[in-house]
Amino acid sequence: MSLFRPTLIAAALAVGLVACSGSEPPAETTGATPGPANDAAMAGPAADPVAGNDGAVPEGDAAELDARLVELGWAGAAATNHAYAEACGASAAELDAHLAAQREQATAMGTAAAEFDRQFEEALPVATRRVAIDDVAMSGGRRTDTCETVLASLR
Repeated sequence: MSLFRPTLIAAALAVGLVACSGSEPPAETTGATPGPANDAAMAGPAADPVAGNDGAVPEGDAAELDARLVELGWAGAAATNHAYAEACGASAAELDAHLAAQREQATAMGTAAAEFDRQFEEALPVATRRVAIDDVAMSGGRRTDTCETVLASLR
């Protein structure tokens, strides 16, 4: 297995997180005129409620959480994938296999397994809050696509 495939997957997810958490597109891209009359049209479909999600915005600023995950390096990326997989209903066996593969990758890149585990444990609550923020903002269709992609990456 190539050492670069998980790196590319993690980078793609990180880019996707940043792209999905940004603001809505400017009016010139959508062709709509900004203003209250077009706000509903520009917002697109409303986010579908998720079981157990009351729509309240979780604690934490997305940019600050992203910055912290970046500081935690590979463990931050692994924790983000792990948190998405858990939110999308991955089994305990899939989550354990994912964590083991990420630990193996980290050690192949020169990080001690114990250090990776420490960083991962620190990153997981941050990633979980970050995923919760995305979940509130996502439409049902985007959530479905995200879950399909994340769960497929575990296989």
